[in-house]
Amino acid sequence: LVLDPKYELWDKIKYAAFLINLVSTKTAFTTVHQIFSQLENEIHTSNLSWKDDQIKDILIKKLVNVNSTNDGDETFGENYENLKDEVEEVKTEIQGCQRSHSN
Repeated sequence: LVLDPKYELWDKIKYAAFLINLVSTKTAFTTVHQIFSQLENEIHTSNLSWKDDQIKDILIKKLVNVNSTNDGDETFGENYENLKDEVEEVKTEIQGCQRSHSN
């Protein structure tokens, strides 16, 4: 399956792929799914778009919040700066793909 970055759900799929990549033996899929669902709801209720730059900040806050409130069974790691960098890389990749396909 090859998707064009002009595809309506391109950015949503990129964020979903990023979150799925965080699933490990210490991080339950249900937690990642809940984060994605919350993000989806917030985008809808705030009239945002998956393309908006503030989505990555909302996502980081949700990830840090999950880690700070967990009971020790689930974790996204101790280095949250890396999370922010990883989200930024995903956003940069999205923007790069959009530019290359718009030419």
